[in-house]
This record gives sequence, C-alpha cells and structure tokens, in this order.
Amino acid sequence: MKAKLTLFTLLMAYTVSAQQGWTDRTDINPALIYWKEFLLIAENSNHEQVNANHDKPILDQEYGIVVHAYDEHFQRLSKVRKLTAKCDWGNDFAEGPTLLLPHLSPAKRTSQITRLRVRYYLENDQPDQAVEDLLTTFTLARHVGVESILINLLIEIAMNGILLDAIAENFHLFPDEALRDLRNGLKSLPKGGNISATIWTERHFMAGWVEKKILDALKITNGDKTKAIQIIESKIGTFGKADDWENLFMKKSNGSIDDLLKLVQATYPYYQEAIPLFQLPPQESLDAIEVHGRKVKESDNPFVNMLFPALSKARLKELANRVRMAMLEAAIEYRLEGKTGFERVIDPFSESPFKMTRVIYKNKDRGFVLTSEFNDAVYNRQAFVETPGERFMLWGKTIGTPRK
Repeated sequence: MKAKLTLFTLLMAYTVSAQQGWTDRTDINPALIYWKEFLLIAENSNHEQVNANHDKPILDQEYGIVVHAYDEHFQRLSKVRKLTAKCDWGNDFAEGPTLLLPHLSPAKRTSQITRLRVRYYLENDQPDQAVEDLLTTFTLARHVGVESILINLLIEIAMNGILLDAIAENFHLFPDEALRDLRNGLKSLPKGGNISATIWTERHFMAGWVEKKILDALKITNGDKTKAIQIIESKIGTFGKADDWENLFMKKSNGSIDDLLKLVQATYPYYQEAIPLFQLPPQESLDAIEVHGRKVKESDNPFVNMLFPALSKARLKELANRVRMAMLEAAIEYRLEGKTGFERVIDPFSESPFKMTRVIYKNKDRGFVLTSEFNDAVYNRQAFVETPGERFMLWGKTIGTPRK
C-alpha cells in the first residue's frame, strides 16, 4: 500500500508540474540559460549573414530566413526577463587577469542579431515581438555589465549602442502602444554596471592578484627570496612583453622581491583617489579623471602604468551611454506626450532638455536630431527616423550622410 501511495504521489506531482509547465520556475540563475543558448547559437550557420543583411534597402527572402533561424533562441532567452534570481556567471575573480570571459563575445553578437530582428518584425507588423526582443537583449546587456569588471561594462555599453541604433533607425515603424511597452520595459530592467563599482574590482583583480602571487611565492619557498623572485618572474610575464620583467620590474625593484611588493602596493592609492571622481557632475568628472589619468601616465612605477585601467576613455563611453539612453527616453516621450513629455527629460550635461533640430537627407525631412551639451562630437547627437526611405547615418558628425 505504501509503495502504491508513493507512486500515486509521484504521478500527481508530475501531472501538476506538466499542467503548470516547467517554464514557471523563476529561481533559475539567468547565466545558466545564457550559457546554454550561447552554445546553441554558436552552432547556428547564419552568423555570416547577420551583418550582411543589416542595411538592405528592402527585406527579401534571405533576410527573413536569417531572422527566423534565431526564433527559438530568442524564445528561450526571453524567459530570463521573468526570473528573480541573481545573474551569476560563475567567474572566479581569484584567477585575476588570467580569467577568461568567453560569454562577452556571444552576448554582443546577440545584440547585433536583435537589431536585424527588430527591423524585420516592425516591417512585418509585429511590433510586440520587436519590443520583446529589445527588452530581452537590454536585460542581457545589464546582466553582462553588473559583474563590475571594466571590460564587461564596456560590452554592456556597446550592446546598448547597437540596440539604440535599432530603435532610432526604425523609430517611424513603432506604433504608440509598442513605444509605451518599450518605455515601461526599460524602466523595469535590472541594474547594470558602472565604472565606479569596477574600480575596486580592478584593484583586487589586477594589483591585488599580483600582490597575492608575490606573498604566495614567499610562502611556498619558506621565505627564500631568491627562489620566490624566480617564481614571480613567470607570473608577472602575464603582463606585457617578454622583456618587461628585466627592463621594468627587475630594474625598478633592484631585483628585490620586497621592493617589488612595495611597487605593487604603491598602486593602491591611485584606485582610492579615482573613486570620488565619479561622484562629480558629468563634465567635472571627465576633467578630473583626465587629470588623474595624466598622473598615472607620468608615474615611474611600471605597475601603475600597466595595471591601472584607462578610466578616462571608459568614463567617456559611460557618460555617452547615459546621454544616448536619455535621448531615447526623450524621443519616446516626444512621440507619446509631445513637447510637454519631451521637456521632462533633462540632458545629463545641462539642467535643460535636449536641443531638437530636423535632419535633412537628400533634400527630404527624415526626422529629428537631439543634441546634448556633452562636449563630444561623436556622442552628443542622435537622430531618430520619422519617415521611411533610404537609410542614413544617425549619430555624431556623420548624421544625415549615406551609410558606408
């Protein structure tokens, strides 16, 4: 009787699970879904055709074939938006600069595929699918950036840029309801990364890793500094050229492992000094980080030059991303709420709305351009297409010029 009852219980549990569907789980680590899908996407034979189809003047049969080749991938990826568990990529930061990050390339590739799909579904009167794909990939970008590794954040920013282009170049094809869904979805995205948070990660990830290797070598050799320096030589060789050890590290430390350790530890104040610079207003932040960057460059400490990240360029891209995301918000508000909605969105580099002008392409008014007070000729302007026609460049100095 007991065995029958157990079997009955199992059958009932299976029946209930089947009725609910296994996809009801919300506690799955999103990275597990991403990893599995990246493996499957890598086997997809259509990668060569993705970029080749982006700027076709008219969607043809091949374009549709490439889009639909990724349908099942995106159906599974979209489940991540319903998950509540933290995205943990399983990286062991103890590996330091030897840590491999193979998920970054397929993540960025996913945003390029999304751009292709957005146009297809908008032109085929399926705006809901276009919005779903966008929000799915924006979510992936945030999950990539949240790891607080500088390269991860830069990939998140690059993915955002690709998705912003997908929206801007097809802006005229979004019905108002789809834009409302997109606006609401963007507001509910998970938290992404920021450079300020990466500074401490980089400190431990790079300089901290070198310090630990030195201390480990001393421990392994029972304090024999001659043997320890030989062990460290192979480890430090991870950075730069083969002759860096002799020309930089050994020369500067006089062959002393104690002095080598002091050189590494001398990098820590640079990280500490950098953190408050990210709390300043945007332009002040850029100026202060540039000054800090010159101090890094002028240092005669080879570890400072080699390990400290190029924060100036990274901060520029981070703020550019912030400006462009605000421009997207302003463009959506303009479409949905008119001038009143548009003026509610403030340019991060000023205390006022973006400046709006028209974009004329081949003597035709094709849309509007938003301009920021951001003093950067590449990232301070973004166009949004309002009428169909030949595709053209949408941002920076090249706005209104033919696609190359």
